[in-house]
Amino acid sequence: MGNINKWLKTFGILFISTLVLSCSKDDGIPDLDVNFVILISPEGGGTVSTNVSKNDDGVYTIRLTATPSAGYTFSHWLGSDCSSPNNTENPCNVYVFSFAVQSKTVKATAVFKEIE
Repeated sequence: MGNINKWLKTFGILFISTLVLSCSKDDGIPDLDVNFVILISPEGGGTVSTNVSKNDDGVYTIRLTATPSAGYTFSHWLGSDCSSPNNTENPCNVYVFSFAVQSKTVKATAVFKEIE
């Protein structure tokens, strides 16, 4: 139980519920069901906002933007959905081709560092 409590103090967890994107039936592009599992490290270090958009070719851009809390700075992203390990680009963009995939679970960790 101690390890679980230690982990919960290290990582704040933010779950954003399922987002189903609507698109007009005229464009012929399938809807994309997007789920988010986003971790914040350390807890209280900042927040992550999400935005999903689609282009005319059926490519969805899922954008994660990390915003540090007062006294913190954004350090990097962890997780396969934000490209390479220790990706320092902010925002992080995930691209999904909707004709190949109708649902996507985006998993990422925003890592913040305390300003000294």
